[in-house]
Amino acid sequence: MQPKQRPVAVLVIAILHFVGGGLGLCGQISNLALQGIGGAQAFSPPPPATPPGAMARPAPPDSNKIKKDIEAVLEQDVPFYRLYSIVLPVFDVILCIMMIAAGIGLLQLQPWGRSLSLAYAALSILLKLFATVYAVLFVVPAMGKAFDKILESVPQIAPVLSAIKIGMYATPFFALEMMIYPIVVIVLLTRPNVAKAFQPNGFGEEKPAFE
Repeated sequence: MQPKQRPVAVLVIAILHFVGGGLGLCGQISNLALQGIGGAQAFSPPPPATPPGAMARPAPPDSNKIKKDIEAVLEQDVPFYRLYSIVLPVFDVILCIMMIAAGIGLLQLQPWGRSLSLAYAALSILLKLFATVYAVLFVVPAMGKAFDKILESVPQIAPVLSAIKIGMYATPFFALEMMIYPIVVIVLLTRPNVAKAFQPNGFGEEKPAFE
């Protein structure tokens, strides 16, 4: 019996699974660390130096209060925001673990590796669609409302909020772009020559995987 031939597409997807899953886990760990340190420090630019003999500048805005004000608006105006903010990162971690495990199965041409990859891709697409719709309908409008309230009391941080707003409006479109990879995974792993390589008696055909 001839050994199975691993299609090029399978090897590429396995490598991308390892890279994407590993980076995703590192990103979630970094987010947790930043939250523990206090991400609200971004709202507090360092106070400018006071020239000798000049009057002292006013104290910088209270970043912790700003963060609490934003969270209060989100919890009030966004349905199930607290649950969403907890569940979404958990699902992201699960998807990253699925990618890494599926990558191992793909390298070994195990049928479960292909099935797990397809399951990851489907769940990833659904999660990103939900997150995009949720953000557009609820989170972005609530954040805009919160920023307007903050600017009324702390106008000096307008440049910081403007930069954050740009990123906030771009986030839903970025989530849609992130759907490209799982779609490619589904397309490539459902190709006949790729699917055959995972069959018990499949030897993998010598067709180019990306034709």
